[in-house]
Amino acid sequence: MKVVILMGGKSSRMGQEKAFVQFQGQSLFERVKALAASIDEEYYLSVSYEQFESLGHEYRCILDVVSGKGPLGGIVSALAYLRDDILVLPIDLPNLDLETLKPLMKAGKTSAYKAGMYIQSLPSYWSYSDFKDIQDALDQEQLNLKSFFKENVNLISYEGDTDVFLNINRPEDLK
Repeated sequence: MKVVILMGGKSSRMGQEKAFVQFQGQSLFERVKALAASIDEEYYLSVSYEQFESLGHEYRCILDVVSGKGPLGGIVSALAYLRDDILVLPIDLPNLDLETLKPLMKAGKTSAYKAGMYIQSLPSYWSYSDFKDIQDALDQEQLNLKSFFKENVNLISYEGDTDVFLNINRPEDLK
């Protein structure tokens, strides 16, 4: 299993690159890097071409093969490049911790959390053995991760504090 950080797309709702937004005194990027390194020192960044220009010389980056396809495009690119199972960490969930991720890592198959009635599409575990189905979803423009999970994956019941899924998309989310 490899760890992949989804660096995010255009950040249009945030108005600036999400990765470098400060949350409780630390950038979102610094927070998720520390978490990724606690799992595997050889983590990867899933990046757009623009992000690769600034990060590609310092980090192990996987360039999105197809742009504009959201998280699924980054996941397919990472699976194709690494040819291994991946644990996907989003850049914009600053409260994620190692304990929350352990059940995903143990699952050993494509999995996401279900907290109450809601599917939490990220973080998630993606098995390389499901690559064809994941690629087919991308090819058919079925880009919504929650829809993919409803039909294709193991949903793990999450009973903990749902603040770990706090998603930072807009400036007002930082308050």
